[in-house]
Amino acid sequence: MTAKANVASETDALNTLAPAIAAMMDAVRSGAAVAAQATDADSATRVARARADATAILAGARADGAAAAQHATTATITTAKRECREAVLGAQRRAYEALRNAVHAELARSIDSPQGVALLARLEALARTRLGPNATVERLDDGRIGVRATDGSRTLDVPVDRFIDREIAAFADRIAALWR
Repeated sequence: MTAKANVASETDALNTLAPAIAAMMDAVRSGAAVAAQATDADSATRVARARADATAILAGARADGAAAAQHATTATITTAKRECREAVLGAQRRAYEALRNAVHAELARSIDSPQGVALLARLEALARTRLGPNATVERLDDGRIGVRATDGSRTLDVPVDRFIDREIAAFADRIAALWR
């Protein structure tokens, strides 16, 4: 066969196959369109699911953050209240101690005055009432103001400290009112 006949034969074969090739191409295009639609629908479903998951995760994170912030705030407030209460109690204690020390200092300064001598005489009388009239009574020598009495078998210390503390305690309500 000649080259011309070969070309004609191939052209005839292509013309005969053209409808089949066109049908095959239409089927491929149609399948690709269906696959593309399925892929688009699947992608849209996945994107919607991912958005819903992201929204749920974000809401959970916000709730966790709010709970953590509330917990931290509560802890901070509790700590601040405790520290404030400790500061107030410390200031009250220092004020009480300052008052007590001031009373002791004034008593130490005035112990040799007529009022101080009368106080010691009353403490001596109290000690003799407890141990008997023959008790030996002397001033305390340990830095406290008061008397020590002994009857030979018993010894009684009567320091002014406990009386001062009792008197200050009697003013507790008035003292506490100063801190309100």
